[in-house]
Amino acid sequence: MGCAAPASDPSYVSANGQNLQATVYWSSSNPVLILRKTAAFAGEKPTDGTTYTAGNTGGSLGTGVVQFVGSATELLQTSLANATTYYYKVFSNAASCYSPGIAIDTTPAAPVATQWSYATTAASMAPPGLDPWSNVVVSGSNDDYFHSMADANGTRASGFAPFPTGGPIQSRPSILPAGYRTPAGSGVNIAYVSSQDGFLYAVNSATGAQVWKSASLGTTLQGGAGVWIQALKPLTFTGGVTSDVVFVGTSNTGNAINNKVYALNGAAAAAGGGTIVWTFAPGNMDIISSTPYVDYTNNVVWVTSRAAGGIGQPSVWKLNASTGALAGGTATWTFNDVDSSPVPNADGAFIYVGTNAGTLKAIKVSDGTFSSHTPSSGAGAIKGMPWPLSWVSASVGSPDQIIFSRTATVHSVSFDGSTFTPTSAWGSGTGVVQLTGTPTVSAPVDDGAGNLYIGGSDGKVHRLLVSNGSDAAQMPATGVSGTMGDPTFNWDTSSIHVGATNGHIYTYTTPF
Repeated sequence: MGCAAPASDPSYVSANGQNLQATVYWSSSNPVLILRKTAAFAGEKPTDGTTYTAGNTGGSLGTGVVQFVGSATELLQTSLANATTYYYKVFSNAASCYSPGIAIDTTPAAPVATQWSYATTAASMAPPGLDPWSNVVVSGSNDDYFHSMADANGTRASGFAPFPTGGPIQSRPSILPAGYRTPAGSGVNIAYVSSQDGFLYAVNSATGAQVWKSASLGTTLQGGAGVWIQALKPLTFTGGVTSDVVFVGTSNTGNAINNKVYALNGAAAAAGGGTIVWTFAPGNMDIISSTPYVDYTNNVVWVTSRAAGGIGQPSVWKLNASTGALAGGTATWTFNDVDSSPVPNADGAFIYVGTNAGTLKAIKVSDGTFSSHTPSSGAGAIKGMPWPLSWVSASVGSPDQIIFSRTATVHSVSFDGSTFTPTSAWGSGTGVVQLTGTPTVSAPVDDGAGNLYIGGSDGKVHRLLVSNGSDAAQMPATGVSGTMGDPTFNWDTSSIHVGATNGHIYTYTTPF
């Protein structure tokens, strides 16, 4: 039998690996055939016109073995070998006419090494988000889907279907639980997801159902969303809006002046959710790759941007959260290009900003003055955001310790409210260290117990000691294929969740 055209591939394929087992997930309008190998696929595929059953091999299947033929949406396989990578390929089957197939791989692992992993079909470098109220980990991917996993074992969250957007998702989703939503959200926890298709989505984090979709805001949304939560502090916005409000900036590639910051109604669609509350469009704003910081103390939103590659445009903006106008006093700063997100110190008296030139700034909120630190060594932009560790105000008696990463170096400095000082125990007094093997590095995260976790281009997550920057341990010992992204620390499970260029999201018990 000949086939006029191949069937369309499944709309998505993902997989989970944990102790001695693996699960493959998919969505297809047709039944599927699943092949499995223990080596990467080359050209193996079923022959059109041929009917297969589980266990078939040989011919055009090569060494691939048919694992499943049917119309289910997931396949659980047990009694597998830990530390062995299993390669699957999922083909849609329309009357024995087969699609080109989508490949994915997963590696079962003993809990002592890797708690679990979840695989997508494209790079997943953005830091995962957490919905601890539902005990799930959520993450976007370059496969254009928003995924949700049970934090205990990485299986796809019960009842959840990966949510499709029109482009890659390269920032951490922002989660707002039902109990904090204004107006009340009928028991629905919301994930606000920005996509490179230029839209912001509100997604039910339990089911993957769309709650609302914004109008097209730009050609690309690269950074994440900040949220004004009315349950934390009531505020009336332009037009009398008293619901939660979501802030996001555009990243219109190739346009160095017409980027914008939007405030969107965060309510359910029926209550105006997704509609634009205000727009900040100054006419001299370059692309925004960061997540806005919502400053409840001062009723403002802090945004960082690039500056047309030079010093002629602002790159830090302080906006009135209610109206979107520039806030009073000093409201813009010209720090050249900035892709990292702004972050406050413990009491909000200072805002830390890392520039693409690798310098660290501390803006004093009360008067707009700032202090600067230029590292003694290292190269490249400050990644993600500076990571302050202290729980007290920055002062001479109790300076803040701030960790930040550049291309291949990790830095530690103290800030006493006016002056930065490299941490003397780091790098023989320079405050600069490199990881074992000198990989390029991700942004840091800490566990509150004296440990930092940083992803590397060597396919490992490194645990550094806060005290002296020493590289105390790595996981896994033999790095995975790919570069690890920015880790997220899960306080509830004492674990690290981290995505990688190979499309996997890994989970490791801490401290390792």
